[in-house]
Amino acid sequence: MNHLLANSQAMLRIHQGNYRVTPRPVNLVRLLADLGKRFEPAMREKGLSFACEIDEDNVPGKNCGVMGEEAFLDDMLSNLIKNAVEASPENEPVMVNVVHEAGHVVIDIHNRGVIPEQIREKFFEPYVTSGKAGGTGLGAHSALLIARAHEGDITFTSDEPEGTHIVVRLPHGPVAG
Repeated sequence: MNHLLANSQAMLRIHQGNYRVTPRPVNLVRLLADLGKRFEPAMREKGLSFACEIDEDNVPGKNCGVMGEEAFLDDMLSNLIKNAVEASPENEPVMVNVVHEAGHVVIDIHNRGVIPEQIREKFFEPYVTSGKAGGTGLGAHSALLIARAHEGDITFTSDEPEGTHIVVRLPHGPVAG
């Protein structure tokens, strides 16, 4: 209970813009693998496949680290992958690609669903949601705030031929054990 309260207080400070991350090495490959397992039942229900590809030319030995607070990075990626699973048409893949690029780790979460045009300009604003029963509209907003607290950013592209790419950029760091 104390951990939940501390996490809630920290998230409130992130939303207020006055939270300082206490960075530690986070093994991003392990974190993404755990998230893939966590969402396996929801993906199986929709007939979705999940794949996480690490660009071995840019990520030696498939080890990829970032500096940050693992619980918040887990929340951020969990929100984004959950959105991708919910938005993906049935029997389509949800793909996560990871590369190093100019001192950053770039995580591209792709699904074949499309963000409705009427919410694209305000996609990262609080309480913006579309077509999700029980959706609060806080997932993408919180994810962006967490990325920025970690000195990163999130952008997206979304169109009919390609689907949606949510692109997270985080500063590269050492790999945690």
